[in-house]
Amino acid sequence: MHFFKFRPNLFVILSFLIFGFFFWHLAKEMLIVRSDGLYVGQVNLYGDLVLHLTLINKFLESGKIFPDSPIFASSKINYPIFADFITAQVARLTGINFALFIITSLAGLLVIFAIRLFILNFVKNEKIVFLALLIFFLNGGFGFFYFFQDFFASQKSPLEFLSSMPQEYTDIKDKGYWWINNYLAYFLPQRGFLFAFPITLTVLSLLYVGFKKNRTYFFIIAGLLTGFLPFIQAHSLFFLFLISTLFFPLSLYFSDKNQRLTLLKSWILFAIITTLISIPIFRVISQNSNPLQFIKIDPGFTAKENIIWFWFKNLGVFLPVLIFALIYLYKNKFFLLILYIPFIAIFFLSNILIFQPWGFDNSKLLIYWYFASSIVVAYFLYEVFFAEELVKKITGAFIIFFMIFSGLLDIFRTFTPVTNYQIFSKEDVNIADSVKNLTNKNGIFVTAPIHNHPIPALSGRSTLVGYHGWLWTHGIDYLQRAQDVEKIYAGENFENLVSKYQINYITVGPHEIKDFAIDQKNLSNYPRIILNQNWSLYDVSNIWTNGNRQN
Repeated sequence: MHFFKFRPNLFVILSFLIFGFFFWHLAKEMLIVRSDGLYVGQVNLYGDLVLHLTLINKFLESGKIFPDSPIFASSKINYPIFADFITAQVARLTGINFALFIITSLAGLLVIFAIRLFILNFVKNEKIVFLALLIFFLNGGFGFFYFFQDFFASQKSPLEFLSSMPQEYTDIKDKGYWWINNYLAYFLPQRGFLFAFPITLTVLSLLYVGFKKNRTYFFIIAGLLTGFLPFIQAHSLFFLFLISTLFFPLSLYFSDKNQRLTLLKSWILFAIITTLISIPIFRVISQNSNPLQFIKIDPGFTAKENIIWFWFKNLGVFLPVLIFALIYLYKNKFFLLILYIPFIAIFFLSNILIFQPWGFDNSKLLIYWYFASSIVVAYFLYEVFFAEELVKKITGAFIIFFMIFSGLLDIFRTFTPVTNYQIFSKEDVNIADSVKNLTNKNGIFVTAPIHNHPIPALSGRSTLVGYHGWLWTHGIDYLQRAQDVEKIYAGENFENLVSKYQINYITVGPHEIKDFAIDQKNLSNYPRIILNQNWSLYDVSNIWTNGNRQN
């Protein structure tokens, strides 16, 4: 007598084992603690993870859900907080490096689970799901050409060269390769996307099932999930706005006439719920009153060459296969082609307009187009090659190999020591610990605006002006403050500026000495906190607190 029957599908197991293993491996290499400091295991983490460490430490030290910005003091945090807030709460028990590892690993499994459920809405075949995961996660273009070029120039044995590859082969920006492997460009460094992606797929599934079954409650749940996306990732919310705007008329057109009124009401309810939840959240965390102000016409994404050639070499074999796949859908699965139309519209919009200060951030929309395209390509390859005789299966395997070869090389490279990059020295870690012990946790610091400054990144303190690159990409007007920081170090209008920004501490360390002309005579008038022989803080809070020093 069988109370419970479970026959695990080989391709389900392989999906979680293979792609879950890659998440596990990349997660354990995110933050590496060594005796000489802190390292990251992949170049895209060199900048991005430092920002996330800055936010995580701010949550840990402040104890607030909505602290001020650690990189633009006394202003709203201006960044989706969910991923870093959750990491901080786990880090209270485990430490930051383990919290990053466990959350990334588990969220990676959630991503795989959400992808499977989404695809199975349209294609009831686990082999196609596996192919889609393979193509999506190991994406790469024709960058592998430079792999062979580098190998022959190196005069090393194949094993020696593989263990010391000089570059990534999906990320060669000086050669025009900008479509980076999805693990390394999105799921690893972009903490918010790791959570936003499965939520977005869930919303899309709810909208599709709600449309198919004409059930309003699916749209209500979708609206609730979408409304909270500003806490997680703003680009995914904007993507859902675009995709639902495009899917809405298609759903009405293809629905039965007697169901259109109910469907219309469902869409309106979805929009209202999303708006009522998302707008207050934006107002709480963002200082940008008009996030649409950055939209402008700027054709070509990041291309500095012919746009067709740019996408051909970045997508590689994937692009011609996608074209054939769309023709196949037109002839054999027209409804799937209709569902794909909003995604291809996203692709063209992202190649005509930019939606934020940095054009490359359009990739946060394009990733959803690529995901949908991966499903289309996987479906085509399975139906035309892998469901047929052996010769066709071998041909299909060759096509997929060249489709993912560059991505495989970049993933393999993360298993070698050449991808370890130091972000903080042992001295930086010690400086941050001293700052935690010797200063007011709510104090405002003036520091050099480098991205891996130990005070904002590791001590949970806020700096008046942090790394300019981050501030620019977040749409923050920082120029006046940056000029004022220069004046503060030069001793110009010193007391007025310190009072204006209610600054507590002026930092003088190697970065400040390098970046600024410092009036040491002026600073010597204020209490000095010696952190070590290279680092000092000057407590200037008495200028604006009437002698009530806050340290």
